[in-house]
Amino acid sequence: MKALVIEDDQDVASYLVKGLKESDFVVDHAADGKEGMMMAASEEYDIMIVDRMLPGMDGLSIIKTVRATGNQTPVYQHGGVCHAARRLRLHRKAV
Repeated sequence: MKALVIEDDQDVASYLVKGLKESDFVVDHAADGKEGMMMAASEEYDIMIVDRMLPGMDGLSIIKTVRATGNQTPVYQHGGVCHAARRLRLHRKAV
């Protein structure tokens, strides 16, 4: 099975990629929205894991664009407000 991880946080991406590989997935990773959109449009995947907030193109736009082409690959969308809140908490601890 093949998965696409679109995630700009390298720590989160590494964790996701490692877990998917341990579950016998072949995994592609894109670190920004534009690269992820190009990969989603040019390859077939069994699942896509898409961050909500990405540089270049946000996760919801990627999902909408993919769906508009008729692609029904299952998508797990994560991040967004919870991800931003976590970063804010980490920033406050550092200050």
